[in-house]
Amino acid sequence: RDYSIPRDAWMFYLNVCSDTVKVPKVCSDKYGENVLSAPGYQTLTKGEETACYYMGNINTGVWGLLDESKPEEGVKLTYSAGTKCDASTGRSLEYHFICDPSAAVSEPVTVAGECRFMIIWQTKYACPMLPR
Repeated sequence: RDYSIPRDAWMFYLNVCSDTVKVPKVCSDKYGENVLSAPGYQTLTKGEETACYYMGNINTGVWGLLDESKPEEGVKLTYSAGTKCDASTGRSLEYHFICDPSAAVSEPVTVAGECRFMIIWQTKYACPMLPR
């Protein structure tokens, strides 16, 4: 499932475990049939100004704990190798799935960062499972 989150003039299109189902229109307009698939896009449409950046590559996904010493806090998923922010740094996308046992079906809440983007997502699915 795709998600979209606005932040100021920017729009972020995301899919957790695969490339986005739909490529944002600004990206397909900009790159045509050469548009790359990605697990996330950062786009801008402001008057005549448009931009489309890839936020990572699905083949780079790495899972880990938010805090190794406190696994009950949740897990993270990081994608790297996105469009360059500068000569040496590519965009990356890092989901922080925060354990919230009371969260029902949830969606991403916040996008933070400028080149290394962090997506905050509170969910019961990030909580440890208790033995039966």
